[in-house]
Amino acid sequence: MDVFVYGTLKNGFSNHHIIRDSVFIEKDTTADQYCMFDLGSFPAVVDTGNCCNINGEVYCIDRNMLNSLDILEGKFFKRKKSKTGKQQRSLDVFS
Repeated sequence: MDVFVYGTLKNGFSNHHIIRDSVFIEKDTTADQYCMFDLGSFPAVVDTGNCCNINGEVYCIDRNMLNSLDILEGKFFKRKKSKTGKQQRSLDVFS
C-alpha cells in the first residue's frame, strides 16, 4: 500500500530511519489544504481550514510497516485518506 508522510518521517528527518527501507515512490503535495502546527519535536496537521498544501513523500509499505507507523504515531494521530496533487490518488496520510 502507498502512504504519504510528512514531518519527521521524511528523508533527512529524525524518524526517517523507521521507513527508509520502504520503497520511495516520489515527493508529492496534498491536493487539499490543511493547517500545520509546530508541536516542538514534531509537526501536526489539522483539517480545520484552508491554510496550505502539505509537502511530503510517498512510500510503498507493507502491513508490518503500517503497524510500526501506527505505534510510532501513537494515540494522538488519525490516519485518513487524502488526495495528493501529482497523481490525484487517494492515500493514507499520517496526520
